[in-house]
Order: sequence, then C-alpha cells, then structure tokens
Amino acid sequence: MERFHGRKRLEIIPSILSCIGINLIGIFVIYAIDSYIMLNLTKLVLLICNIFFIYNIGVWLTVQYFISDEEIRITALGGFKKVVIPIKDVLSYTTEEGKIKGIGLSGLFSNKFAVGRIAVKGLGTTRMFVTNSSKVIYIETKDLNYGISPINPKAFEEKLKALNIPDDVWEKTYNTAPKMYKDWKFMVPIAVCAVSILWITFGPILLYILNKLPDVIPLSLDALGVASELGTDKQFAFSQMTYGLLNMAVFFCLYYAAQFCAKYDKKSAYNYIYAAAVVALTFLYLQLVLITYRV
Repeated sequence: MERFHGRKRLEIIPSILSCIGINLIGIFVIYAIDSYIMLNLTKLVLLICNIFFIYNIGVWLTVQYFISDEEIRITALGGFKKVVIPIKDVLSYTTEEGKIKGIGLSGLFSNKFAVGRIAVKGLGTTRMFVTNSSKVIYIETKDLNYGISPINPKAFEEKLKALNIPDDVWEKTYNTAPKMYKDWKFMVPIAVCAVSILWITFGPILLYILNKLPDVIPLSLDALGVASELGTDKQFAFSQMTYGLLNMAVFFCLYYAAQFCAKYDKKSAYNYIYAAAVVALTFLYLQLVLITYRV
C-alpha cells in the first residue's frame, strides 16, 4: 500500500485565527455577563465551536491517503478518522485546479481547502479531504464523491490508471429534496424540538393557570446560580414565553437549513436538525432549573 501526505501550505491559518478570536470573545462574554442562562448558553456555544474547529483543523493537519490494488484509504487523527473506498466501487476520477467551487454543507472550508462535505459544482456531493486546492483529485463512486489533494498528485493518478480507473468528467444533477418526513432519523429530533418548544412556551402558562407555580419565583439567576431577580408566577410565565418564541425562531432557521442540505446530502441535514434539538433541550433544562429553584 502506497502512502501520500496531503499538500499543505498556510491555508488553515485564517481558520486557526477564527478559532482564537471566537474563544477570546467567548471568554470576555463569560466574565462580563452575570446571567446563569446566558453564561451556560455561552459555554455551550463555545464548547461546540471548539470541538468543531479542533476536529477539522486536526483532520487538515494529519490527513494521509493510501492506495493499494484493493482500496483507497483516507486516514486522519492517528487513525481515529478513517474512510475506506474499495477499488471495485470507484467509477472514475477527475482533477481540478484552482479555487474550490461549490456549496458548503458541513465542515471547515474556504476556496483554498475543504474538510467536510461540499456540493462541488458539476460533480455533486463530495466528502472533502482537501488540504490545498492547487490540484484536487475527485474520485467518483456510486453514492458519493471524494476529494483529495496528495502532495504528489501525478504519482497518485498513475496508480489510478494502473488500476484501470478511467479519467473522466461526470456531471451530477439534483432534482428535488428527498421526503425527509419519511425518515425517522429526521422526524425524531423534530418531535423532540416540538415538544420542548411547546412546553417552554406554554408550559409555564399552563402551570400558572393551574396555580402550580410558586407565588414568588426567580426570573433570572446570576452566574453563580443564585436568584438575582424575583417576580410573580405571572411574570415568570410570560417571560418564559419569550424564550419559547426565540427557540421557535432558531428551530425554523435550522429546519430550513436542514431541508436545503437534504437535497445534496442527508447526513448534513441531520446535523442541523439535531443541533436544533440540542438548543431546545438546553433551554428546557434551564427553564426547569428556574421552576425547581427554592427561594
């Protein structure tokens, strides 16, 4: 099995600077605010951003490509990330030079590199492990394309030709998005969002009508989790409705992003809708903290 390293220059520097900038802003916000809810939301967003950047930057730094008579293997992060493409599944390959043209669906990317999934113009949905766009080799399979950028692309191409894989340009067209309502992986997080948002919005009002809320209840907590503002059960119920409406807006934004991505790649669509579920459950948890708080 022959090994190829990824061609790298300084493409990742803007992404590293973005990660540092987001962390600096996040740290400033954490020390500047005195709200339990906003503090926890900021920490959650910062955690997700750090995982996203560290993972994708790590893939860019460590990706390697292997090719043998039986398979093409792409590995990164010391083998934690591994993609195996059987040679029998490879239909053809083609190469492109210059800026990457397409619609980003997930991962970290610019017009000079891409780690993630992109609907590449003309070629279709592609899993990208491209560290440098000076010369990208696109590999076509029945279900998905793969993009790589070995440091010696000519040698990699010669190996593909030796395996009787044709150098051919294909074109992928998209018609309509799949019917996601038939997919339980999509509908379960939607159901979780719906139940959570309905409760966040109307649950406290129902408890207020049934006289199940304390007469005096925290409207907000400080960074230490101590009540910083107290109010009546009526004030609490209507203030929580605002959070419910905010949640609803976030859900619809992520839902339409998921529907857009579903046309190109279902896995990317799942990421958006599961993110909406995480946001809804986080708000629900924070609401329950306030309801169960003992003054």
